Amino acid sequence: MQENYRLFGAYRLFLAWLVLTSHANAYLPGWVGQLALGNIGVFSFFVLSGFVIVEACDRFYRGAPHRFFLNRFLRIYPTYWGACVLAVAVYLALGHQDLSGSLVQVVANLGIVYSPPGVFMWISIVWAVAIELRFYLIAGLVMGLAQRKPGIAVPVLGAAGCTALLGYIVTYASGYQILGTFRHAPYFVLGAAGYFAIAY
Repeated sequence: MQENYRLFGAYRLFLAWLVLTSHANAYLPGWVGQLALGNIGVFSFFVLSGFVIVEACDRFYRGAPHRFFLNRFLRIYPTYWGACVLAVAVYLALGHQDLSGSLVQVVANLGIVYSPPGVFMWISIVWAVAIELRFYLIAGLVMGLAQRKPGIAVPVLGAAGCTALLGYIVTYASGYQILGTFRHAPYFVLGAAGYFAIAY
């Protein structure tokens, strides 16, 4: 199993390289931008996350969703908040016009999970982390419920997957105007389904 995690780590590094390459498009030949490497990297990472997080809930945090949530919180928020302090310091030094310090802006930035439309995000690329955090929350709750009631585990997991895909269909049909949270649901569902197919 250790070898599998090393492989996942190498794969994550490769996906991060794709995203980094995408962000450097301005300095690269034009054909590189047409490959949409950033999208490939991010969406593949979401699939991998669906697999790894559901596996973590199933194997390492079985029956203890509170430990899963605490682990995710400690792995993400302290470092992110440190980055926020640096970002705000730079914005203050530069006199950035969108930095208001309003309660909505502060809560949206420090909480990550939800930001109302039009709110200035101090670290613009945090959108992917927000999507991940929503998935962590849903996965932890669904897996926790399924493990508490083993007799209904399959219906609960199936209903969660179907709800996510139905939400995606609605948001796609609306041109991503309704239920936008489900825009990336198929990637996570695919990863989670892959885990269950291999594990069970």
